[in-house]
Amino acid sequence: MKYTDPDGEWVITALWMVANAYFGGVAANNYQFNPSKWDWSSSATWGGIILNSVHGYFSGVKIENSIKSVLAKKALTNSINNFSDIIYLTNEEATDNLYLIRGNNVDYADLWHEFRTGTGPESSLFLEDHPMTIDLKDAWIVEKARNRYYKYNLNRMIRYDSKFGAPGAFFSESMTEQFIGGARVSIIRDVDNPNIVRFIVDDTKDRNSLLFHFASRNPIRIPGKIIPFSTTYQRYVWNEPYLRDFFRRLYIPKISDIGYPIL
Repeated sequence: MKYTDPDGEWVITALWMVANAYFGGVAANNYQFNPSKWDWSSSATWGGIILNSVHGYFSGVKIENSIKSVLAKKALTNSINNFSDIIYLTNEEATDNLYLIRGNNVDYADLWHEFRTGTGPESSLFLEDHPMTIDLKDAWIVEKARNRYYKYNLNRMIRYDSKFGAPGAFFSESMTEQFIGGARVSIIRDVDNPNIVRFIVDDTKDRNSLLFHFASRNPIRIPGKIIPFSTTYQRYVWNEPYLRDFFRRLYIPKISDIGYPIL
């Protein structure tokens, strides 16, 4: 019973793999649908079966993830209808009170250990004096979001998907930046005090991000169970003064600053 699938999450993937493997064999044998008449000594037969089964795996995973997403939304809708007094959202859109404030002794290595072992809180909140938050304030992904916010003269920019990519890897100055990678950045001008803007950086650690966004199941945390590499959420928050002359503050090097004589 060790390898049974009680929740059925492997069924679609397994069936899709078998179906794709079968049609791979069919195609490799001049569309002969009877496997007993296939040329089992041919490498083309085995190649068609193996390659198509791999393709079937990734297709099956995508289908299962889509189904799970629909079912999760339906379950959330039901929970809202049945328990309208409180909603526990365990994702990046959850409110701050559903996150656990982490102490200054927690760093990227601790978060990686918790994600890898399935331990620790599901949702972690890092305030503006936390070392990891301080690392983020001038990070590549935040600078991109900040430039966009001021460029378009926005009052609210919600969950801007700031990519990390090769430039982020090159310009990053801390392991915090390397660990977080890309994230969703929100910048909101304070209604009561327009001289202040609120920064909110949301990061999700799941198997999909671990595998560089190749198709993968992303199991959620389940109370009372330890699930290695199950999804966790990290949020970093701080306030900054609103910079009315933001682009005038950008530093543009002079010729003399890079060692060339001024003519």
